Order: sequence, then structure tokens, then C-alpha cells
Amino acid sequence: MPDVAVPAERPAVLHYTEHGQGSPVVLVHGAGGSGATSWGSLPGQLAAHHRVLLIDNPGSGGSALPGGPLQLDTLADSIALTAAQAGLERYAVVGYSMGSAIAVRHAVRHPAEVTALALLTGFARPDTRLPLACTTGNN
Repeated sequence: MPDVAVPAERPAVLHYTEHGQGSPVVLVHGAGGSGATSWGSLPGQLAAHHRVLLIDNPGSGGSALPGGPLQLDTLADSIALTAAQAGLERYAVVGYSMGSAIAVRHAVRHPAEVTALALLTGFARPDTRLPLACTTGNN
């Protein structure tokens, strides 16, 4: 997938890699990682029985960081666009850390596509460090 910059308020197809065959699973990583660095051996284990889509959130891995603040709805819609680009119609979604918030919003906005939802170490509520962790340095 090419590295393409898009406005932050508009959903975009994100960079992704695929592994395996079978029922599809979309992995959404958290802040400070990428699809390739956030999951350890999980993608390989899942790929033994599933088609695994590792998505790079905006500003990580092969996905460009758009100008302006990122919106949760836009991130969720970008996951849906990316899955559709990969030819997925219905799939399980796994969110890790901040990816859990994106995965929940995706499931709410696109319930017809989501067959299962797994949330790993998601935020129960934001703490005082969250805004610092999400700062891009462009402020």
C-alpha cells in the first residue's frame, strides 16, 4: 500500500499486511506501535486458522499521519474502509490499548461487519497522561 497523506477528518484506507487463510480477523494496535510491532506472536498463531489483517493506524508503520487532530469516528471508519479494500465483508476485530477504543467505535458504527470483538488492555477511562501520550509534537 502506498503511503498517502489525507485530511484527518476524512476516513482513508490505511496500510495493512495480511497473513493466513480462513475466517478474517482484523488487529488494531495502540499508540506508539504498529501492526508489525504490537502483537508479538499472535498474528502468526491466528494465521494458522484465520486470515489476519494487521492495520497500521495513521502515523504508524506504513500509514501517513494526516494533518490535524485525529478523530475516533474517522479512525473507526478508516478500519472499515481498509477491511473493505482487502475484500472483507464480515470479520472479528481485536483492539489493543488505544486500539480497543477504535475497535469499540468501529463495532458501534459498522455493526453489520463485526462478527466478534476482543478488547485487550483498553482504557477504562482516560487518565492525566493520555493527552501527553497522544501529542504529535506538531502543536
